[in-house]
Amino acid sequence: MEEFGYCKNCNEYVPCTIRNKVHIEWYKGEKICLRYRTGICKHCDSEVATDSEYYIKKEQYKSEIDKRLKGIITLSQTNEILRKYNIGKEALSIVAGFGKVTVKRYYEGVMPCSANSEILMSFLNDESFFLDCVEKHKSKLTNLAYRKICKRYHELSSIRDSKIYQIANYILTHVGKITPTTLECLLFFSSGVNYALNRKQLIPDECQVSLNGPIYPIIHNMYNKPDYILLDNGIASQSGWLMSKISLDERRAIDLTLRTFGIYSPKILEMVSRNQLLYITNLSIDQEAAVEAYYASHNLNTEENITNYIFEVIKNNQ
Repeated sequence: MEEFGYCKNCNEYVPCTIRNKVHIEWYKGEKICLRYRTGICKHCDSEVATDSEYYIKKEQYKSEIDKRLKGIITLSQTNEILRKYNIGKEALSIVAGFGKVTVKRYYEGVMPCSANSEILMSFLNDESFFLDCVEKHKSKLTNLAYRKICKRYHELSSIRDSKIYQIANYILTHVGKITPTTLECLLFFSSGVNYALNRKQLIPDECQVSLNGPIYPIIHNMYNKPDYILLDNGIASQSGWLMSKISLDERRAIDLTLRTFGIYSPKILEMVSRNQLLYITNLSIDQEAAVEAYYASHNLNTEENITNYIFEVIKNNQ
């Protein structure tokens, strides 16, 4: 791709070839990795600066590091609050009791004071405190903003008390738009991988067998849509209610599942799940014990082992 940029060596604007580069540096003990675009002068092969936002992005990274070191809420955490509660910057400022443009100013480079940071951090981790503040400042919110917040709070509440809902939401936020059948397959595979890694049950809810693979009735009813309709991306948050029932070891098992099984098409996942269920249902032990035995016997506890296993299943079913 050819663009024009100012070359100091030639002292003029010149045609240049664009290349993508990575700059790595350390700042206060933390690694900054920035991808940027640069140009190579077609006259003298000198590097020509073409990415005008490079230095802005680097300063933003440094600012985020400074905030973390001072215990001040970062922009990435503030983004998590906005997504979690489906709320805008102005509405968040109102709910927190700030001036209407306070949160917006944080995105323009203003450092939050400690008191404001503490309130926002509480919103991130404590949904009940957030709702109390919503009701306290309700009169200052628009009807639309208030309805959106209440709808999202109801969704959060439904996830709070259900481990399988939390796992399903975690999967949706990490693999993007998928079909209902794919979601249930990934839940089933996560359960098996957790047995292989942690020797414990991951999902306490019932799993049924169907022609298309595993069915979790509670998830099947919640996402009762045809398979040509993709599910949404879930509620992206690692804080508060959304991860309260999932341990760190269980999260590692789910992540391993998504890095392996999660990269395949719905048809492949259905085929692999049917292959497993055919074997499991023929064992003369209960289903959970059969799943544990299957994953243990196939050593499905590493990325390499799982990848090789999937290749073998695909080869044997061609």
